This record gives sequence, structure tokens and C-alpha cells, in this order.
Amino acid sequence: MVNTSVKKHSQLPLVSVIMPVYNTKEEYLRESIESILKQTYKKFELIIVDDCSSVSVEPIVRSYHDSRIQYTRLPENKGASFARNIGFRLSTGQLIAVQDSDDISYSERLEVQVKYMQKYPKVGVMGAQYRVLSSDSKETVLNKFGSPEYLRAYALFFYSPFGHSTVMMRRSVLMDTMIRYDRNVTCDDFKLFLDLMNKTDFMNIPRTLVSYRSHKNNISHQKSEQLMSDVWNVRVKVWKKDLKLSDENVALLKRFVMNEELSPVEQRKACNIYKTVVLFYAKKYNNPRMAEMAVQVLNDAYQKGIKQKNYIFFSEKDNKIIDKTIHHVKSNKKDVLKRKEKIRM
Repeated sequence: MVNTSVKKHSQLPLVSVIMPVYNTKEEYLRESIESILKQTYKKFELIIVDDCSSVSVEPIVRSYHDSRIQYTRLPENKGASFARNIGFRLSTGQLIAVQDSDDISYSERLEVQVKYMQKYPKVGVMGAQYRVLSSDSKETVLNKFGSPEYLRAYALFFYSPFGHSTVMMRRSVLMDTMIRYDRNVTCDDFKLFLDLMNKTDFMNIPRTLVSYRSHKNNISHQKSEQLMSDVWNVRVKVWKKDLKLSDENVALLKRFVMNEELSPVEQRKACNIYKTVVLFYAKKYNNPRMAEMAVQVLNDAYQKGIKQKNYIFFSEKDNKIIDKTIHHVKSNKKDVLKRKEKIRM
């Protein structure tokens, strides 16, 4: 915890909490707002941007009578990414915390994150663990903690390395890079983090600090196919730029990663291209976690393509990908020959 008795209140960094709102259920919105107002860390401003909800949420917001709350309503619906960018423009804090209007921050969230931000000045984007609250009342804690190398590998080969409502960023990083949320993609948070990946260090705190509410109105539920497609397109733009991949190879990789049916020749070619991508980034970032991550993807895709779930086709050793598919083919041929011999006998 931050020792506020040692530092004067005015010396602590101001945190701007940005909360976009669009047609959020009143019960959820109140829980979300109150979770920020009850923070043990007191030096913050809460910027609520109403993205032109069907019914204005101003009466709900004004009912709290807290001078730390700033409220603005957009004249037309522009989407959460646009509203977040407006919130950032209105903010004045050195640190920017993100929270969706139906999620809940634990009371110590800001205090813990500020402490870590002060301890690790090179970290520009910081997240934490979060608990998923689903409609069936089940709770699951998602752990994405790990080294900066792990988080970079996760972004390059899987999905977002952060639970979005757990994120705190340095204002200076966003100002220096001029990187903002992109309203043209559904995975605006993933693209933001991928754009920032080479600009600053990442960190996830190994503590659960936020409850994320999972329900049918989440973008991840409403537009799941579009979201997956956008994640792939955002990621592959980085790959194409760095490795000069052809459109043909990109299309083949997409079919491979999305587990579409491929011929044995296509499967082999896709594996080789994918390994080239992995080894390029492993060398570029001197990151042994790249090969470890990629082995998971390669095995998953190959197992589904060959329809053999129990066989391990690829493994990782000393930051290298070991390809066992040839041995598997040879062993299959031996089995066929043995079966033929038995039939003859």
C-alpha cells in the first residue's frame, strides 16, 4: 500500500479515471461509479462520458454530489473508443485509469497501481488480475501476469495481454506517441496495446483488483466473430510490415490459425511460415517466451488439422521450435507396413 503519511497529498500523482457510458443498466452504473468513489486512494478525478445513451445518465451521475466527478454527454453516439479519447482529452491526471461502466474496481485498486507505477518508472501500461462475474453467478479469476516479455509474446500471438478495465497508463506515454483508441476496429483496446508495445514496458500486477461483468450486451458477446477477425487483421498488419509477408501467405496463415481445413501441403507451408514469424520476433526481442507461446498455437492447429489430439507435433527447447511432424509421418508409415504384414500372414 502507498504510505501516504510520508508524502503530502499534493505530491501524489493525480489519477484520471475514464468511464464511457452507453445505455448501461442503472444498477450496474451505480455500482461502477461507487467503486471509484470508495477508493482508498483519494487524489483522482472521475471523467464520465455519456456516449449519447437513449436516456441521459446525467441525473444518476449528479446524484453523487462529488466534485471529483466530471460529466459530459456527446451529441451523437460515436462508440466507446471515441468516448474514451474524449475522456482522455478532458483529463488532467499524470496517470490514466480505464474502467467500463458496468465493471467494479476493488477499493484498493488505484492505491496499489499508483504504488507500482512509482516503483517501476519505465512501465507505461499496467494491468492486474480480474474476476469475471457471469450471468449464471459463476466467478472466474483470470490471471495474465508475467514478465514484460511474456506480455509482448501474448499480444503478438494470442489476444490482449490486459483485462481492459484493470489498465492504468502514463499520460506522458500517450502524449509522446500520440497513440489513441482506434474507433475503426472492435478490438480497440487490443490495437492500442499492440501500438504501444514497442513504445513502453508492460506489466500486470499479480493481484485481483477488478470485477469484470460478463453479459450478453458485452461487445465480446455481441460481435464475437467481428472481434476475432479484427484481432487477426490488426496483428497481421504488424507481421506484414516487419516480415514483408505476401498477401497469399497472410491468407494461408489466417486459415491455419483459424483452424480452417487445409491440405497436407498447405498445412506444411503454413507451419513453416508461422515458425519464420515466431523466430523473427524471438530474435528481435531476445525473447524465449515467443517460441513457447507459438508451440501452443502450432500444436493446436496441427492437432485439429490432422485430427489427432494426443500427439505433440511441436516442442520448444533453447528458444527453438522442434518440429516432430516428419517423425510422426514416418511412424504412421511403419504402422501401415506392420498392419499390411499382419494381413499377409
